[in-house]
Order: sequence, then structure tokens, then C-alpha cells
Amino acid sequence: MATAFHPQIDIDLCYLLDTLSLKDPRFGQEERRDTAPPALPSADVGMVELQQPVQTLSKPAVEEEHFGCGLLQAAQAQVDSCQTTGPSSGEYLDIIFTHRELLFTFPQAHKCCARAFTDLARAFETRGWRADRDGDPEAVAAFRNEAWMIAERWCPQ
Repeated sequence: MATAFHPQIDIDLCYLLDTLSLKDPRFGQEERRDTAPPALPSADVGMVELQQPVQTLSKPAVEEEHFGCGLLQAAQAQVDSCQTTGPSSGEYLDIIFTHRELLFTFPQAHKCCARAFTDLARAFETRGWRADRDGDPEAVAAFRNEAWMIAERWCPQ
């Protein structure tokens, strides 16, 4: 089985690992985000118009949330372009094995990765059929197996 070489992913992974610091005092702490909207000045008449709901015929854009580490989030964002048959058919295996190396190196950073692999499996399972996607059932089985392995070993029950 031939796998395609993706130098950009390797470069991004090297940058990610280069910036990794185990001595960061903020690690493990939840980041607080202020989700309250900013207060509007009462004298601003132009802002009053923006507060009224605008009716449109188009559907609202649904932003899909990706879980897991950066590698799996990037994979989830590129599901539509991933081929499971042909010259680049081993991409999903590269994702699994690269993720295993990262997981064993620093397990604390992969708390949501079981969910991410399950989401990847579901995305591959529900996407439309094409000739370059004949290997999707194998990818689904591999992603689900990896999710079960991570959940069994690293996720507290």
C-alpha cells in the first residue's frame, strides 16, 4: 500500500511539537472567556436598528464544532477531500499512527480525541459515495477502533 507524502502536515507537526512546553503554568487550567455581549451606549440610535431581528430566506450557517487535538481537528475539517482509495488511500492510517505517537508522548492533551475519532468515523460513514471513497468502510472501522482504544485506556469512567 503506497501512502502519499504530505510535507505541509510534517512541517505543521514539527512547529506544533516545537512549541510544546510542559512547564507552562497555564496548562490544565480552563481558559475563561467572557461570552457576554458588550454593553451598547443608550444614546446610539444606529445600534437600535441592528438590534431588531432581520428576516432572511436563507438558512442560518451552522458552524460545526470539531473536538480533539489539533491534528484531529484538521482532519475533521478536511474530511471531504480525503480519499480512501487510490494513491493516497493510506491518509487515514497516517492520521491514526501519527496521533498514536502524539498520544503516547503527551496523553493529557488528548482528552477529547476519542470523541474526535468517533466524529471522523461518522463523517466518513455518512458522506456520499464516489469511486475514490471505496475504502470508507475500512476507514470507519479503523477510526472507531481507535476511539474505543483511546476511551478504554485514557478516558476516566
